[in-house]
Formats: sequence, structure tokens, C-alpha cells
Amino acid sequence: MQEIFRPVKILLDSHIFLWWAEDTPVLSRRARKVLEEPSNQLLFSIASAWELALKLDRLQLTDRFEPLLQAGIRELGLTILGIELRHVIYSGSLPWIHRDPFDRMLISQALLEGVPILSADEKVAQYPVEVIS
Repeated sequence: MQEIFRPVKILLDSHIFLWWAEDTPVLSRRARKVLEEPSNQLLFSIASAWELALKLDRLQLTDRFEPLLQAGIRELGLTILGIELRHVIYSGSLPWIHRDPFDRMLISQALLEGVPILSADEKVAQYPVEVIS
């Protein structure tokens, strides 16, 4: 009998995407393997895109932001995850371990969508969400 293939959905934290885009050695071997596994469905939240857009100058991404996002969609097969009202409402009910509203949104999305987060943020791991680092 043939095994049924089920892709694994994984939500990327914004810093993981940047580390991939910059091809930095800070990206762990495990994270790189997750990103390169073609059977994984990688989700990139609108919240992460918004966060990066607000930090363009500081991150020196002003002219490269859109091309980097397009490369991620093309090369990693990123699926853009929209922000729904239920995500917003749930983010407000999370314990205040993490103060960053973008990370709180990612945690909310991961919990409600039932997907792990690929993140190196230790505060994210303090929530009842599966974290891959």
C-alpha cells in the first residue's frame, strides 16, 4: 500500500526569513534543513512582512525588500498567511511574556492554525506553541 504524503506547515518568524535571505551563518543547520525540505509548506505572515516594512531603514532593506520577498515566494515556496480577526482577538488574550506585537501575532496564528513556528526567539518558546529552532 502506498503511503499518503502530507506536507508539514511551518510558520516562519521574520528573523528566520531575513537570515535565509542574507545567507547568514546565524541560521542553524536545523532551520536551514527545514527551509530546504521541499515537502514543507512554509507560511510567511503578513505580520512579518509588515514588521520588516516598518524596519526597512534600520535593516538596510529599503531597495531590496520587495525583491527579497519575491525570492522567498519563488525559492522557498512561501505561502502568505493573512491576518484574520480571530488572530487579532486571540493575540490580546495571550500572557504578556512577549511584548512585541508582531511576535504575539505570530504566536496567535501558530496556535490557532495548529502549526509550529520556526524561530530562534526564546520568548516565543515560553508559549504553548511548538517551536523549531
